[in-house]
Formats: sequence, C-alpha cells, structure tokens
Amino acid sequence: MPDFFNNEIVNGLFTDPTDILFVPNGVTALTLTSSAATFGVPLVGNGSGLTGITASSTPFTGGTVTGTTTFTGSLSATTYLGLPTDIRVTGGTYSNGTATFTNNTGGTFNVTGFSTPFTGGTVTGSTTFSAGLSASTISATTFYGSATGMTEQPITGLYSAFASLAYYDYGLTAIAYGTRALAANEIIFSPMIWPEQVTFDRIGINITATGATGTMIKFCIFDSDANGIPNNLIYSSTTASTTTTGFKEITQTLTFNKNVKYWCGVQSNGICTTAAIALTSCYNLGSMTNPSNAPTCSIRVILANFNSPANFAAVGTWAASKSSLIPPVVKFRKS
Repeated sequence: MPDFFNNEIVNGLFTDPTDILFVPNGVTALTLTSSAATFGVPLVGNGSGLTGITASSTPFTGGTVTGTTTFTGSLSATTYLGLPTDIRVTGGTYSNGTATFTNNTGGTFNVTGFSTPFTGGTVTGSTTFSAGLSASTISATTFYGSATGMTEQPITGLYSAFASLAYYDYGLTAIAYGTRALAANEIIFSPMIWPEQVTFDRIGINITATGATGTMIKFCIFDSDANGIPNNLIYSSTTASTTTTGFKEITQTLTFNKNVKYWCGVQSNGICTTAAIALTSCYNLGSMTNPSNAPTCSIRVILANFNSPANFAAVGTWAASKSSLIPPVVKFRKS
C-alpha cells in the first residue's frame, strides 16, 4: 500500500480493486487517474482538506451516499427514494365564483375571480347566452333571434285595459250592434287583436232569432299565417243551443297574446241569427278580390258538416264576405 506526497499524480499503480490508497496527514491535493480511477480505489488515512482529488468509481449499484454530493452528469435509476411527491390535480368543484381543486395527496386549493351567477341587474353591451336564457321577467330595448317560448307578462290592476268579470268583443269602437243570419255549416271569421296579453274565462254570443229544434252554435279560434290569413285551429268549443233567444256562453279559459292577430269563427249547424258588429266598427280587411269593391270585414267559409277544420287549408273554397255582411259579435269575459 503506497503512500504519496502532496500534489502528486497517481497513475497506473493499481491492478486490483482490493488495493487501498493511504493518504497521510498533510496531503491536500491528489489526482487519481488510470487504474486508480478504474478500480474505484478507496481512500484511507488521516489526510484532511483534500481539494484536488479527481476520480470516478465503478458504476454505483447500491448503498448510501452521505454528505453533499454533486453529480455533474446525468442521473438515471429504476427507483428513486426520498424524492418529493409529484402533485397533480385529480378533480374540482365550482360554487359562487370559486373553483376548488383537489390533488392526489388529498389537499385542495381555490381559484377565485369567476363571475358569480347572474341574479339581477343590468347587462350592458352585446350579450349572447349560448346555452339559453330563462327568467320570470326579461326587459330589453331590442331582442335578436327567435322569441319562441317567450310570453309577455300580463298587465294587471289599474294599468290593465280589461276589468275582471267584464265582457269584451273585438269591435273597434263601442257602437250599437247589428244582426247577422247564419247558414247551416258555415263559419264566419273575424280578426281580433288584443292590446295586451289577456285571459278570458267565458266565450258567448247573443242569439236574436232562434233556429229550428236541434240547431246549435259553437266557436273556433285560429292563429294567422305569414299573410295574415287564418291558419291553424287552436281552440274549438263545445256547443250551445240556439232554440231560444238570449246570450249563450261557454265556460272556457283562453289566453291571447298582445298584438297577435287571431281569427274568431262562429259556426252553426242550422239557420239562426246573432248579434253582429256594426259596419263602422269592423276591421278593414281590404278589397280581397276586386279593388273596385268596398273593403271586406269578414271571411266566410262553407263546410260540408258541423266539424271545425284542423287548419284553414282544409276548408277548401272560401270567400271574403262583402262589406255589407257584418260578422257575428262574440263576447269574452275577463277572468
């Protein structure tokens, strides 16, 4: 086992990994090369403060390294012990503007600053609700897109144009009524547009001249197509007898939207006479067939039976009544 002096270079003296290099006291710089480095020769002795030793051992296959150790190259191993746990997010929840995330150790952390659910107030600027918008009351200057499913809030109290339990018709002005004779299986349609959303609980008509035994009357309500003509049947009433005079009404809840054009039809299975809207109070439907003719005020349809058609296209031939043929006046009671 040789000993060496300070600053000596050790090279090619070791041929067996069992050799030992003794470092005496006072040696502070020693360079190991060649076989000394190859065999990983252990250092023994009482030398201190060694600062110049350079060597590499054989591959490290197990054990414990104590003290501060620097690996200037890369470090590779199948198993690493004592390393900090790799923290990763495994899930999270959201509530009132705060997202709470959970990691793989069971810990949590919060992220704040999200917008909380909108519960009321004013939204300025262009706003798009991509997943739909639902509210009891929505107020805006301009609405874009489809208004499907939107229902206007009914006006109640002192601001409503309709008083509870009062009867209303679709005449334009409050003028004395005329009369209209109905033929068997015909429907007389008259347009009606209400100034606000309104709900009625009864519908009826005044019979001024009776029909034969078994004569009955009923009502049907149609919506309008894009041209303003009656389109689809939305209500067909039960029947009321016309064998006696007087007001005949049917209990039925009906809700009409504001500024929507509906058509109210009166239908009889036999000849009878009803009260009718005065000519000066009828809607002006224009001259439908000849511009030289006076404007019409109702639409007359002749059917093969007493059934209400499912839509206006199914009625076949129809004609716009002349202006002198005023429509029957149907009354609606405000609920």
